[in-house]
Amino acid sequence: MSQKTVYGIVNFCFYAPPDGARTYYLTRKARDRALADLRDLAIERGLAASAALSGIRPVKRVLRDTTPGAEALIESASENERDLAALATGGDNGE
Repeated sequence: MSQKTVYGIVNFCFYAPPDGARTYYLTRKARDRALADLRDLAIERGLAASAALSGIRPVKRVLRDTTPGAEALIESASENERDLAALATGGDNGE
């Protein structure tokens, strides 16, 4: 059985549904960059810095190849990582 770790953000306070919005990335580095960007945007739009730190948090999830939906979550994380890279380079994501 193989496993893969994906790194995510759970957002409970900045335009998020009541149960929190989760976004995953393939690497911790990409997640941390997206986390900082989201917190900065939230603060820029009026959220208190303390609320951004406590309400927008890093998470990680270990996926096993036998878990239902693992492949879809990994693909979603891969797509999020590509989108983040495109934003960082000023390009588009091909859409």
